[in-house]
Amino acid sequence: MPPKDAKSAQKKGGKLSKAEKERLQKEEDERRQKEEEEARLLAEKEEQRRLERERKEQEEHQRLELKDKDRREDELNELRHLLEEKQTAVTKWETESREKAKWDKYMCCDGSPDPSVQQEINTFINLWREDPEVQIKPVLKECALALQLLEELEGMLRDQPEPADALRYQETLLSIQTLIQSKHDHTTEEILKWANAHSDIETGNMQTVVQDDNITLCLWANLNKNPRFKGFYFEEVGLGFELPKQLAVSDIAVRILHTHYDHLSHLANLKGQTPSRMSLGLGAREEPLLEGATPARERGETERDGDRRGSTQQGGAEEEVQSVRGSEGRKSAVSVMSMKEERRSGQKQLEDVKQKLEEKGSQIDTMLEGDDSGEGDSAPTPMDTVIDSYEDQVVDLQQYTPLGGVFYCDVFRLPPQSQQLNGWEMRELLDTGLQPFPYHTDQSQIQGSASMKLEDSGVLTCPPVGVTVTLPDSVLFLEDPQVARWDPESQHWKTDCINPVPVREDSWCVYLLGAQRNQRLRIKEHSEAFSPELDPGSEFHSTFLHMLRDGMSPAGQERHTHHLFVDAVHRLLCATRPLTYS
Repeated sequence: MPPKDAKSAQKKGGKLSKAEKERLQKEEDERRQKEEEEARLLAEKEEQRRLERERKEQEEHQRLELKDKDRREDELNELRHLLEEKQTAVTKWETESREKAKWDKYMCCDGSPDPSVQQEINTFINLWREDPEVQIKPVLKECALALQLLEELEGMLRDQPEPADALRYQETLLSIQTLIQSKHDHTTEEILKWANAHSDIETGNMQTVVQDDNITLCLWANLNKNPRFKGFYFEEVGLGFELPKQLAVSDIAVRILHTHYDHLSHLANLKGQTPSRMSLGLGAREEPLLEGATPARERGETERDGDRRGSTQQGGAEEEVQSVRGSEGRKSAVSVMSMKEERRSGQKQLEDVKQKLEEKGSQIDTMLEGDDSGEGDSAPTPMDTVIDSYEDQVVDLQQYTPLGGVFYCDVFRLPPQSQQLNGWEMRELLDTGLQPFPYHTDQSQIQGSASMKLEDSGVLTCPPVGVTVTLPDSVLFLEDPQVARWDPESQHWKTDCINPVPVREDSWCVYLLGAQRNQRLRIKEHSEAFSPELDPGSEFHSTFLHMLRDGMSPAGQERHTHHLFVDAVHRLLCATRPLTYS
């Protein structure tokens, strides 16, 4: 209650005295200081509570991490012990199976040779090479036996024999593979010799399909020579081709051979992964490397993870196209436009490149000296561009896996057909075998070749041949397949000389599961969001399996899996590494 004199002063003039103002200011300062002190004490209490909460959370995290670490160590020890037991059982089973297979083969007495005995396998190869049988069914039966021998040889090579034995097994394996391909050519020639006797009434041409467990053979003979012919599709096997007009009016035969095995990729491993820069620049070949050898320098990953391979025969030489790990293409059509430049002109152009390089040797030396001394930044030379492009076109089999077998597409000269004259059947006999049809595509469309860097190069106007394949159901592609062709000169899979590949596929989904640490979070009371605080009683789970095991029944946690299944899953996980702990 203000004093009477203050009231009287207010009534008189409404002004406060100096003492009154000082008193009021002092009271205001005391009130402000009190509020600031209360706020400071409240902030200190909140900070103490926050620090205490963080300390408890950190202690809880450390406790859970230590518990999870101890549990992981126990599980890893248990897993190692389990894998050792399973591996011992698998090794024992493999040894017994190998001995049993040898005994069964010995007791079978079917005349099949033993690949480990050089005399027997040489006799088999020589007798089969001299066998005049060209009918498709008996030849395919013999090819099936040869493939079994190849599997046995590959198994013996995986056992890491002595170097001399390994070299002998490798030579035998290559001989059998070459002989199988030769037998396929002989049977193809025999079928094409009788093309007019098996021509189709509707089309006037001959088309046939032969299948077994190992190959699919599609043959088409151009007997009608209709200039409006565009192509043919083998409905029963999902393979087809498209021909330009130049080939539609020629005496040709088209063969599409799909082998469920791959006899080409191992040649790239023997040849080496990447050619050296100097050998490539001078048009020379790199010396072969042993299988599994590491290249001198690693190449960067190209663009995609893997593929489907189709192939086309052009330029008088054979091209094979195979897929590298790629898209889910079950019954998806892949249209491949494969082009091959003329061998002789290519060799001549490479010689011209070599000659130009020799003429400009001093300039190259100067450029190298400037790079070593670090004098400025210069633009890459055309030859560097060609080299880099070449290396990018080679498929690195250490990063990509061939899938689905190999598709061989060949364009042959049609063998002479028989003619009826006065009751006689006459046929021109040739001892040249199947002759590739000399068809050269437009060189200007070939990608990444050294000929593109030369001026005044001749350009042909022959359009390429198209091939359509259906990816087999036995292979699952999770990405668009990467198509590559086999280059018989460099012994590598390459991605050049192939037009963009359209892929038609059904809708598909990929569900990704992050197998990292999972933890239960507390849900806020007044919101659907999660609180950063841990739910009481929660634990860390290093992998998704740990989280599943918390809710598993005792029957689900039992570990009585067969040792072969455990070994297969372990090998698959080690090869793909889908689960990692971070």
